[in-house]
Amino acid sequence: MHKRLPLSIAVFASLALGGFAQQQPDPDAAKLKEARRAKLIERVEADIERLKLPENRAILTARIGAIAWKADPERGKKLFQSAIADLAAAQQEAEASRGKAHIYYDLLNSQNIRPQILNAIATVDAEYALESLYRTRPSIVIRALAGDRTEGKLDNGQSLRGVAQNEMNLEHRIARLVADQKPEKAIAILKENIKKRLSNETYETLKKLYLKDPAAATELTDEVLSRLNSSPFFAENQANYDLLQISTNIIADHIRERSPDEKYLAFSDAGVRQLSVKLINMYIEYGPRIGWVPFDQLEPIAKRYAPGSIERLRTAAQSGRHGIGHKGSGPAHAEFNKLMGTNPTADQMVQAAGTFTPEHQRQLYQNAANKFSESGQYHNAVALLNDKFEGEALDNAVSSLNWYYAHHLIQKGEFDAAEALMLEFNDSNRVSALTSLAGNIYGKDPTENRSRAAALLRRVRGLLPDRPETSNDTNQMFALIHAMTPIEPSEAFANLEPMIEQLNTLIQAFAIVQGYHGGQMRQGEYSLAMGSNFGIHLDQNMFRNLAQADFDRTNAIIDSFERPELRLSLRMYLAEGL
Repeated sequence: MHKRLPLSIAVFASLALGGFAQQQPDPDAAKLKEARRAKLIERVEADIERLKLPENRAILTARIGAIAWKADPERGKKLFQSAIADLAAAQQEAEASRGKAHIYYDLLNSQNIRPQILNAIATVDAEYALESLYRTRPSIVIRALAGDRTEGKLDNGQSLRGVAQNEMNLEHRIARLVADQKPEKAIAILKENIKKRLSNETYETLKKLYLKDPAAATELTDEVLSRLNSSPFFAENQANYDLLQISTNIIADHIRERSPDEKYLAFSDAGVRQLSVKLINMYIEYGPRIGWVPFDQLEPIAKRYAPGSIERLRTAAQSGRHGIGHKGSGPAHAEFNKLMGTNPTADQMVQAAGTFTPEHQRQLYQNAANKFSESGQYHNAVALLNDKFEGEALDNAVSSLNWYYAHHLIQKGEFDAAEALMLEFNDSNRVSALTSLAGNIYGKDPTENRSRAAALLRRVRGLLPDRPETSNDTNQMFALIHAMTPIEPSEAFANLEPMIEQLNTLIQAFAIVQGYHGGQMRQGEYSLAMGSNFGIHLDQNMFRNLAQADFDRTNAIIDSFERPELRLSLRMYLAEGL
């Protein structure tokens, strides 16, 4: 994931598009949407057969089937059958090419392609998805579920245990959807799945069963506890994180305070106590080897069921290779949360910072600076950061403060002050900040502020090169186009259209490099399981918003992309959004 900024483009986009949501719906809007969807699907179906990779055809056909099912279940079912046939063909090709296992890793181990296809089908026909799950299990998955450990680890270091767990998670998720779609079969399906291998879906499945048949669910709680208490949490030098998560969730739910009249799935307190002790002992013994101990989650459990273990648990957390504060765990973090829970003043945070770890000190000084700025003491905030940070850390801290203070000004409606501050931002942040500001100005009052927001975006365009020179330039252009679409659609199109030739060149170059290195290309074709990653991240929401403004012009832009996989991916996304 990319680093988030306090004023993210994603947040801005939701505000900028507010004008669309406020418009009165066209009486013929439903018919228009259906006509557009049909046109897109027609183009997608015509182009699918030109694809070389059967898994790409399977992904798109399954997604089309999910759309078609709503109006014509029979046609949807035929499309699903075609998708599963293509998936089987892809798996057969993968099984026959063991010398190139790295190229077919996803198909051989059911990493992304197969789950994506099955999940698409399951949205409307989970029963067929579940049948298909059983019929399309790769040989490695079958061996993993059977407990085969002959090969130990897979090529990328993932254990067979992990492969089996992923498969059970997928099966339980689809089974829950079957229960939703087929109420008459719900109880039998849920009970059957709970009795199968435990997964991170087991507890949710048990709670769903409780809503339909409390007695049946309650009857199974002892069995689930017994299996958790008898299953290893750490084996083959690896923690079973799914079992740890289920156990933690069950215990936390069991000990939380409830209102007297609340109805809930109750577990045996004796069984929960046994599970709690086992969980705590696992972290005491293996936590340092795992590298972290979730002390904040475990402390209330230990206080309830194993108070004598708290100090040993604390020691285990402190001896982890990442230290006690890693990933927000440990007593130090608990003290930090306790302080922040009191809503301290800026001065109180500065005064308390010296008693905390360096990481928590950084957070306290940053939060104190933000509080100073909120109260109109922006210069004091900058002075604090200059006193406590240096070098790159100082640059990052001041940048974070500026984003925070600019957002504060925007919330107060002080747009002129926010713009003045943003103009002082460094080059890497100035464009994105002003783009966000324009979206906020427009979202505040689309009618009154349209011209002002458009003028600001034109100013932003002037800060960017005529032709993007770096990936950052390209991303900022996309953000500008996204922001401009609801405000001045014609200008948004006018900014995007000249970029297409360069985008085609870059995307084709990436394809060549990927093919050479054996990456996400096979037979000269991108894997659509990778989403919209074609070397350049093309925000599909941008195209959806452009299509709302001018459907035909957006289609013409999509036609101008040379890669058929990209055209298909964009059209499929538009069809699903209508």
